[in-house]
This record gives sequence, C-alpha cells and structure tokens, in this order.
Amino acid sequence: ASVLKVVTKANLMEEKGKLEITNKGFQFLLQDVNTQVWAFLIQYLDLAGEMLNMNVVEVLNFFFMLGSLELGQDYSVDGLTATQRQLLDDLENYGLAYRRK
Repeated sequence: ASVLKVVTKANLMEEKGKLEITNKGFQFLLQDVNTQVWAFLIQYLDLAGEMLNMNVVEVLNFFFMLGSLELGQDYSVDGLTATQRQLLDDLENYGLAYRRK
C-alpha cells in the first residue's frame, strides 16, 4: 500500500478504475537504476513529511546514514528511533533494504 502511495503521489501511476502507468511513469522506467532509486526516495521524503507525519530531517539523515554503511554487513537496529524503524520497514517493503528475520 505504501508503494502505491509513492507511485501515485509521484504521478508515475494513476487510478482510472484500475491502476495505469502514466507517461511520466514510462519515462521513469527508462532511467538507470540509480536515478530511479533516488527519484523514488525523494518522493518518499515528500510523502513522509506530508502524509506519514515523519520528521523529514530525521528521514533524510537516515538516508545519508544508510548510504555510508557497507553493503553486506549486519547492523544492529536496537538504537533506532520509531521513525527510523518505520522507514527501515518501508525500505524493506520496497526492496531497497534487506533484514534477516
């Protein structure tokens, strides 16, 4: 459901009885993966402030912290705030983060 919020807010898809891809969404699919990820994260950041009642500065800070971590390493989530935990859950749902159960 949160993915659908982001893609409809970003005007990548629209609902016309059913979800359909827009011209902007088709252009999005033609971009390289890094550009897609950053565009998606920017839309998430916009959504976090407006609809999810998250602190935008904390979300942005968490994005930069994640960007500095080494890929494939395990990291503890014990010290994360409620906002950061929600963000990590969303990133996992989007396929951008992996968490072992």
